[in-house]
Amino acid sequence: MTSAANDRVASYRRLFYITLFVTLIVKIILAATVPITADEAYFIEWGQHLSYGYYDHPPLVGWILYVLLKFGNSTLLMRSPAVVMSTIIGAGIYLVLRGYDEARACMVAILYMISPIAILGVLITTDGPLIIFSFLSCALLFRALKDNSLKYYFWAGVCLGLAFLSKYFAVLLIGSYLAFYFLSDRSRDKTRGFALLFLASLPFGLVNLAWNYNHCWDNILFNLLTRNHGMQLSWYKFLMWVAIVVYLVTPPLIYYVFKHRRELAGRARESELKIFVYSAVIPFAFFTVLSTFKDIGLHWPLSFYGFVFIALAIYLTDREIVTATKFMAYFTAVHLVLVTIGLVMPLKDWKFTKHYDSIVFTERNNVLWNDMKPYADRYVFATDRYTTSSIFSYLQSQHVIVFGGGDYHGRQDDILTDFRKYAGKNILTMTKDKPDIQEFYAPYFKSVKTQKLIVEGTPFYMVFGHDFNYQAYRDNVLKRVMAAYYRLPSWLPHGRCYMYDRYGHP
Repeated sequence: MTSAANDRVASYRRLFYITLFVTLIVKIILAATVPITADEAYFIEWGQHLSYGYYDHPPLVGWILYVLLKFGNSTLLMRSPAVVMSTIIGAGIYLVLRGYDEARACMVAILYMISPIAILGVLITTDGPLIIFSFLSCALLFRALKDNSLKYYFWAGVCLGLAFLSKYFAVLLIGSYLAFYFLSDRSRDKTRGFALLFLASLPFGLVNLAWNYNHCWDNILFNLLTRNHGMQLSWYKFLMWVAIVVYLVTPPLIYYVFKHRRELAGRARESELKIFVYSAVIPFAFFTVLSTFKDIGLHWPLSFYGFVFIALAIYLTDREIVTATKFMAYFTAVHLVLVTIGLVMPLKDWKFTKHYDSIVFTERNNVLWNDMKPYADRYVFATDRYTTSSIFSYLQSQHVIVFGGGDYHGRQDDILTDFRKYAGKNILTMTKDKPDIQEFYAPYFKSVKTQKLIVEGTPFYMVFGHDFNYQAYRDNVLKRVMAAYYRLPSWLPHGRCYMYDRYGHP
């Protein structure tokens, strides 16, 4: 390597480390200043109630938060796994590509680390562990293929199992691995390695299977049935997915992919990096098909996002990567400016948004809690929504139950709360909506009264229910809940179901 080439590599390596450090600092600041979200509070509550499974998704984020809660419950600490996630992936991209062209490895890693998703992705959700363990699994599989090493196949399988214990989108990574195996050259060593990979991941799947078998098949019913009612063909949903892809990949990179479209398949077949191509293309293709009849969330493809950047390293020229990086820097800067403006805006200036009441609920949670505290010795505290109960439970370090039917999302409280225990007790329900006393409260209490609160110009209501009628609540509310969310197909074998054990069959 010439002196000029060495200088070029050293320059990019220096820029890579500076980017690694600066983006980490920016993420720490964001994690410490952005208010907690309802989803995060919900998952933190998982960590407060350690279990080998939870209602919506597999349990890994709950386990991670359980460990972190041993050291405190600050927002920054809770978000620390998400903060370091994109830093680890950025370093991983560099390490994967370094052996081919270190300068290019630095460039592609920088391009990823300064993307809006990498910078702003500081919230702790089930996606975080999925993203990091999906990336580690694929990177270890790449190393296993390169070195023909059973050790790396095994650890790739362990990380795949941990990704599955994070979220079921890991199934798409399994599909990518299978497609790669069957569509590329095979050998006895490769077959043995893939068999070991899947065997190493199997125990994690069995943990999830055992929990579902003994917990009403919650994850399966929720992810395959409950949340998918009413799906129908929609061009609007497809176009929204296209917009998400354009946003994530950015217009310059999409243009360069189109520019090199004739070379894509050939270069992918010849490259040692093709496992990353499969791991990006298969999930994105699946989401494209799914988008024709289902809304695709922005966070859905994120566990495969890092693979896109490694795949692009096969096709793009150095000049194209530099141009894309300049665009990405400006693009992310706009995001950071908007977030900064949002953080410094006075609370009252958010009144124009439809979520103002939710913002007030979080930002002025202590005010609402102080209005409830005088009744703590006489009432069980509740809200009428899973999101607000989770916010209370996190910010006030006290579990707050959910009263009423709730929504199909976030029904972990069904597991935590046994309404039989509250028969004859008083329940104080905080709600953001003007309560319909006659329909939702009066049938289940001997007497009901309300008190209106005004916080930052927003009305909230405390509903005081005296002498809870559990039997009426079971017959009218809990029976409907079970019929809607816990009706197990007759062909599906199951062990114990906590809802059936407590309240009988629907």
